[in-house]
Amino acid sequence: AKVKLKDRDWNFINQNGDIAFPDKCFCTVDDFSEGYAIVRLKDKGWNFIDTEGNILSPNQWFDDAYSFYNEHAVVILNSGYNIIDVRGELLSPNQWFHWCGKFNNGSARVRLNGKYYYINGEGKLYDEDKKFIRNLRESINGKSIDMIIESTLRKYMKK
Repeated sequence: AKVKLKDRDWNFINQNGDIAFPDKCFCTVDDFSEGYAIVRLKDKGWNFIDTEGNILSPNQWFDDAYSFYNEHAVVILNSGYNIIDVRGELLSPNQWFHWCGKFNNGSARVRLNGKYYYINGEGKLYDEDKKFIRNLRESINGKSIDMIIESTLRKYMKK
């Protein structure tokens, strides 16, 4: 269970009522869901902790995160949405979305450039008619990355 320590720090207690992770303090925590709890560190952002106290994705912190549902969780970084799995891997490391829904029945609905798609647990993108579009976990060449970065920058500079 989550517990507030002092005036601002959070942690968890185990079934014996002992502090579960005495060497850790969090600014904010959420309840465990599917073996992971959302936690926030002041200078890093949002991530997930497992029942052993390990950070799920220690090299990647997020601006916001949602609880795990069907072994996947929605995460937000720089106003982009993505989905992380229980291994700490993004389903689409090279493409962030404008919105992502919960993972359900093997896929999640996502929105990109005003259109809705579905992404499955392997990072494969499908249109609304379930027609395969592309594998978002495949490597893309530098030119494609530059195009994605450029279009993202143009989008946010208009705001």
